[in-house]
Amino acid sequence: MYSIQCEDCKKNGKTKIYDGETGRNAYTRGVEHQKPLKSNKDSVLMKSWMHKHNKNEHEDKIPQYKICLLYTSDAADDTPCV
Repeated sequence: MYSIQCEDCKKNGKTKIYDGETGRNAYTRGVEHQKPLKSNKDSVLMKSWMHKHNKNEHEDKIPQYKICLLYTSDAADDTPCV
């Protein structure tokens, strides 16, 4: 499980967080979330939380996000979000 928080909203006193679950590592999943933001091509992820958030809250500008690992099945990989 992972969490994505919009750092730009946090600076403005808003809390915008998305919690997700994936079998891939957090870096790979983060790249997948960001890919449609940097492309004009239609994608299933164009309907994602991150894309909708950018459009509704930031006029399609790409804000800073922080991706944190919340839980992994490998206890050695459990790292708190800082």
